[in-house]
Amino acid sequence: MGATIKLEEGYVKASVDGRLKGAHIVMDKVSVGATVTIMCAATLAEGTTIIENAAREPEIVDTANFLVALGAKISGQGTDRITIEGVERLGGGIYRVLPDRIETGTFLVAAAISRGKIICRNAQTRYSGRGTGETARCRVRISKWVRTGLVWICTGKRPKAVNVRTAPHPAFPTDMQAQFTLLNLVAEGTGFIH
Repeated sequence: MGATIKLEEGYVKASVDGRLKGAHIVMDKVSVGATVTIMCAATLAEGTTIIENAAREPEIVDTANFLVALGAKISGQGTDRITIEGVERLGGGIYRVLPDRIETGTFLVAAAISRGKIICRNAQTRYSGRGTGETARCRVRISKWVRTGLVWICTGKRPKAVNVRTAPHPAFPTDMQAQFTLLNLVAEGTGFIH
């Protein structure tokens, strides 16, 4: 994209003469952070940027939707190929950020471990993916859906251990691995985390 990047005294310093240039970027590894960073940089770059092997997490889609609301030209968000047409400038706007699915999953695991009850307000369950599904498999049941979120109640029994394999979205999120490791430590049976 035309940036000069230097490491000086432990700091990364990046600069560019003029604007960044659009580029075709094929990522070796799926990365949420790298996808967001490239997408944000490409929004104001000159020309078209294509990201191949892009992350597909809901947070990528949400970031793209936010940038589009400000005037960016982005397509393909939610797929492994994102195209960004650089624009001269972005405008202002009002945008509601997607609730954090990892935070929701963490609270649900805490309820399972404590055999308690929790209300997650404004939870976006359609984006929660495998994390909430795995929580349900460990003897957590959904009591009812409410407009402001959802109510999860443990059955009062010791949680059941589960097997999970982390991988990029839409598979089980790596960021929920530690929580499920803790759940399996107190759970009945043996569970594997891959």
